[in-house]
Amino acid sequence: MDALYPILEKVGENNMLIHETADITLAHVSIWCGYSSKKALVLENVDYLVNVVSQKLNQVIVNPQTPQVLTAMIHVVGPPVLPFIDDSIEEIFDALDSYHMKPYLLNQLVNVLFAVIITISESVKKEMEEEQEEVNCNYNPLENEIEISKEIAEFVSQYKTENERETKTSRSNATLEEIGQYFLEHRESKKKLEETEYNELEDHDDNIKGEHDSTSASHNNEEDLDKKSNPTKSQLICLKIIDKLLHFLTASSPQLRSLVLDVIRISLPVLKSIPKELYPLVHRIWPSVLNRLKDQEPYVVLSAVRLIQGISISSGDFFTSRVVQDVWPSFQQLLRQQSVKDEDYSGIATTKYSRSHKLKKSILETMKIVTSEEVLSNQILFQIMDNMWQFLSEEVHEELQNSAIELFKELAKRNADATWLILRGLVKEYSVITYNKIGDEEVELRDIIWPKYLCRFSKEKNQYVKNVKLILNANLF
Repeated sequence: MDALYPILEKVGENNMLIHETADITLAHVSIWCGYSSKKALVLENVDYLVNVVSQKLNQVIVNPQTPQVLTAMIHVVGPPVLPFIDDSIEEIFDALDSYHMKPYLLNQLVNVLFAVIITISESVKKEMEEEQEEVNCNYNPLENEIEISKEIAEFVSQYKTENERETKTSRSNATLEEIGQYFLEHRESKKKLEETEYNELEDHDDNIKGEHDSTSASHNNEEDLDKKSNPTKSQLICLKIIDKLLHFLTASSPQLRSLVLDVIRISLPVLKSIPKELYPLVHRIWPSVLNRLKDQEPYVVLSAVRLIQGISISSGDFFTSRVVQDVWPSFQQLLRQQSVKDEDYSGIATTKYSRSHKLKKSILETMKIVTSEEVLSNQILFQIMDNMWQFLSEEVHEELQNSAIELFKELAKRNADATWLILRGLVKEYSVITYNKIGDEEVELRDIIWPKYLCRFSKEKNQYVKNVKLILNANLF
């Protein structure tokens, strides 16, 4: 019992060697003490741990490693531990107010709240996946089919079987399908006629009950909406944490600024179902997030861009107009600056784990969401295409190529002609449309040649052909 607290303290260390060694030690202790897993060990002794943590949080300046124990408990146990640490979260809020001028302590305390947010987010995501699987399992495509008599079903299946066995012309197959379809349509029309007659008889009764039913139904709907819009306990925790951390977006520590941006981003999917709470929150944080796009630290800028991507996904068309007005100019500047930096680190910048790759991917995906949700002017559409066509090159990472392809497909839905014009200018063979004279035509048309400023292909390489073909063949033009 006495050894459990110091072991967890080391499990929460940032040093990977210490963390992994302590984690292995915890696993061995759980086995030799007769527990099924380290999770069971911590959960069985959670009252003791929470009590010690609570005592030491009151003097956290003397015990600066105390938050690491909470972080380790959350990582080891997961969602089941959250109900036991409600009071500890409140104590962390108090500690944040008391020691807001101590950067090291602040990072430790915010790391605990970050672990809480991640655990809640993963729990919500898992619940949504389970609900989706249940819906998929219960879905029966045959339920919506029209009921037909046994004789008609046998007639259709008999002739379909004969058609599969015998090799006939396509016309004969079509004829047999028409016979079956005739019976199906006949049955359907008969059923609709019966329903119409029945409905006419009940119209009078429906009109009498209509007013009362509509009043009660609207009342019930309002109650259901109120129930759905009420935040859950997990959502309330997320809102409290974000509210407490908002003013740290201007903290002197860049690690803390980045951490707070990530906390907000990870919370967004959890809060998506309560737009009444989410939209005012996004409105409050928006000016601070825009300021972080001009941060001196590149990883803080990346966190801000990823947060804007999360806001675009969670808020839909509510905030996409603001992305165009406030963020797109900054995105253009960031892409230009990153292109200059990539020239010095050409080998490193192409990996999917590089900051450059993550930044570009987030910008591409954000602009795809904006293009799909918002009606953009032709000027903005041309600006997007003018900045993003380079990612269609086969020389960039495959993830960036795929994101660029999806973006240009959305652009084609908005302005097919402009997108077609830009894309064809990327491939030498496509930048000229040759006129072929048919027969003895007197009128002879000149070849259509793309202007030089639209011809962006390389004379040595054809690195855009594959992706341009893929987009042009997507039936969007």
